[in-house]
Amino acid sequence: MNDSSSQFTSPELSVLISTFDDRDFVEKKLLEVEAQVVFERVEFIFI
Repeated sequence: MNDSSSQFTSPELSVLISTFDDRDFVEKKLLEVEAQVVFERVEFIFI
């Protein structure tokens, strides 16, 4: 497989958020990070 033909593009920023069963917290953090991020390719990882 040729790397240049791959459709996957790595994120410019990865955001790791630790939470446990708290939907309100997750929504709040998503909005906060979204308001601050200037990158087009961002991934969110929730633990």
